[in-house]
Amino acid sequence: VPRQVFPGSAVDVSVSVGVPEGTTSGASVTVDLSGWTSGTSPVVIAGVSGVSGSGGVASDVSGGLGGVAAGAVVSGDGTSVTVPLGTLVNADTDNSVGETVDLTVSLSVRDVAGLVPGDVVTAVATLSSVGLLSAGSTSGGSAVSSAGYGLVVGAPDLELSAGPVWSPSPALPVDAGDV
Repeated sequence: VPRQVFPGSAVDVSVSVGVPEGTTSGASVTVDLSGWTSGTSPVVIAGVSGVSGSGGVASDVSGGLGGVAAGAVVSGDGTSVTVPLGTLVNADTDNSVGETVDLTVSLSVRDVAGLVPGDVVTAVATLSSVGLLSAGSTSGGSAVSSAGYGLVVGAPDLELSAGPVWSPSPALPVDAGDV
């Protein structure tokens, strides 16, 4: 079910990327917005406000996973962001528990010309990498894409409404002229 938002709203979308065991070099996540029917996207990406990881996952980016958000690059029209994760190392060898990198992407809802109430905008995330080395290996590797590893996007669909909803205070009397 899409999450209802209004022009002027700020919304955070959570993206979790499954990280395979071993070393994933040149990793990045790209989040794209799509699906709107308004003339231009009423939802734009403001930036990446946070990055964290589960136990055993580390990045070689300066500042570790906490420093990853600073390298995020938002496209000119605001409908895409690429977050370089650097080389990820998943040192956890417990196959029963999957490790992740979690990103919080901040979105802004604009009042654009031709806004279509009920428009639905979807966030889609793609993980890519130069190569994946198995734990303990120093050569070889294979490219990684989101088709091979699961991505979960929390509350990815946003449904637009034309204006704010007005609710009277329950303590005040309301008549027909108040709306």
